[in-house]
Amino acid sequence: MFRVVSRSLARVVFRRDLWSGNRERWSYLLSTDPAKSIVAWSWTQHRAYRDRYSAAMSDPAWAHLMFIRLRSAADTAGCCRP
Repeated sequence: MFRVVSRSLARVVFRRDLWSGNRERWSYLLSTDPAKSIVAWSWTQHRAYRDRYSAAMSDPAWAHLMFIRLRSAADTAGCCRP
């Protein structure tokens, strides 16, 4: 959650473009509506996505995919590079 909040806050404060000139707004950052706020969406959807991907990792139908679980920033060092 720290990363989601800090990225969103930086986008609002520094008025960074997301895409096609769109920007995050203070009202969206502070909203509790997951349809408006990426912070609220992340808070409410984390468990569902974690469960969804955990199920996919153990499902033989998805065996042709390689899942790489990254649990920290240190895990990303050198990850996914040939």
